[in-house]
Order: sequence, then C-alpha cells, then structure tokens
Amino acid sequence: YPEGATVQDKDWNSPLHSAVETLHANKLAVVKILLRAGSKACEISDKDGNLCIHSVCESRSLDSAAIMAIAECYPEGLMKKDRDGQVPLVSLLAGDSNQVIDANIVKHFLKLAPDSTKALSKEGKTALHLAIDLYIGKRVGIPQRVGIPILKNLIETDPESVKVGFRDGTFSGTPCIHHVCKYADTCHHDED
Repeated sequence: YPEGATVQDKDWNSPLHSAVETLHANKLAVVKILLRAGSKACEISDKDGNLCIHSVCESRSLDSAAIMAIAECYPEGLMKKDRDGQVPLVSLLAGDSNQVIDANIVKHFLKLAPDSTKALSKEGKTALHLAIDLYIGKRVGIPQRVGIPILKNLIETDPESVKVGFRDGTFSGTPCIHHVCKYADTCHHDED
C-alpha cells in the first residue's frame, strides 16, 4: 500500500511527518520504511508549511541518520521555506531540542544547499547568528548544542556571513563577528 505513505491527516501531516514529530525510539527504522513506501512524502507540506525535513529538524529528539535520510530523499527541500520563512538548516538551529547538533548534519546540509546560510529565522537571524547563540549558550537553560566545527562550516561555506547583521539579513544590524565578540569567554576554546 505505497499510497499510504502520502495520506494526510486533518493537520495535513503525512505518516512521515507524524513519525519524525512523535517517535523517540526507532525513528530511523520507521523513516526508512516510509521512504521505501513512498519518497513523495518528503515533498508534502503540513498545514504549517513544514516539509518532513523541517519537522525532523525541529524535533525534540534529533536523530542524525533520520535527518540525513530525509535530506537525501528530497535535497530540494533544504531550500524550501516553512510558514515562518525558515529553511531546514534554520529550523535545526532554532529548534527546541536540548541535544547537541551533529556537525555532520550541518556539513551535509551545506554541501547540498550552500545558499541556506543566507536564509533568516523568524527573528531575522542568519544560521551563523543562531549557531553562535547556541555555542555561547545564550538561550537560557539550554546546554551548548553547537561546537566550533559547525561554526567553521558555516563560515567556510559563506565567508561574508560574518559581516551580515540580523534583523533583515543585510549588512545592517549587529554583524555576527560583533555578536560573538560581545561574549569575551567565547574566545577561550581551542577546538578544531
């Protein structure tokens, strides 16, 4: 019954949406089964404009392998915006999970969709601003979720991003380089 993989509920969720939003265990196994049944499920938006890649990136329980499988299934989805105007990279960095973000996910996203560094969060922050916030632990009650490798990947993919200010994504506002330098204790790490 491959058509079942694309049947939507009252909130326009596909079974793949429901799986990535609710499962905490066996997420990858279920994602693989659903993708084999119908890869078109990756192209379906829910009522909030989220593709499955947005939903899996916003999940409280991040599963790196499941994220990669969905990204590979529909790489074009990495540049699709949800209702808030966010691409999946921004959804991942702005999400509610307390888990450390796997640098390989960000590296893979940037390989498939390098222009995603230019996308903004609903607050007007670039991916680099969000990553810096997570690195310096600016979000209250959330442990450091981003390491130096993610910051390096973002900067290497888009070197001009350090100059971009948030609010409107132009060179106005507070540039990323100033944003991170406000926090003197962030410069003591020697990670690579």
